[in-house]
Amino acid sequence: MGWRSEQERWIVEKNTFRKATVSGILLCFLSTLFTGCTISKEEHNEQKKWADQMNSAFTDDHFEYVRPGFDILGGQSENEALVRSEKYPGEEIFIRNTENSLITNYNSIRYKNEAEDYVFGYFSGKFKCDDLQVRYANNTRFTPITSSP
Repeated sequence: MGWRSEQERWIVEKNTFRKATVSGILLCFLSTLFTGCTISKEEHNEQKKWADQMNSAFTDDHFEYVRPGFDILGGQSENEALVRSEKYPGEEIFIRNTENSLITNYNSIRYKNEAEDYVFGYFSGKFKCDDLQVRYANNTRFTPITSSP
């Protein structure tokens, strides 16, 4: 009987060790999945070229590559890059690589004041209030990057 209980104890310890090992491996896998990955050097260099295409398309401004965008899980995205503009240094300007072309939210930022002025002028005098305000929240619209904006 002592031998059987010794064997049972060994089986329980072995199963506990297996469960702990599987749990540890699963935990490592999940932490890697949710912390995201970094892009390769080739993808990084490709994204830098996107900023050059912005410079060619929008010659009245200068763009500098900042970093890759982030995907849903928090890793670096190979399909999105953040660039800095000399004219709009505080704005987050993104370039996205779609299946067909590169697109950017730059025009939404660039024409923000004109859009606000147009909407303000259109609605001015149509409401019985003196404190009409316009808030532009359309900076998520993306347009293609072309050499003739």
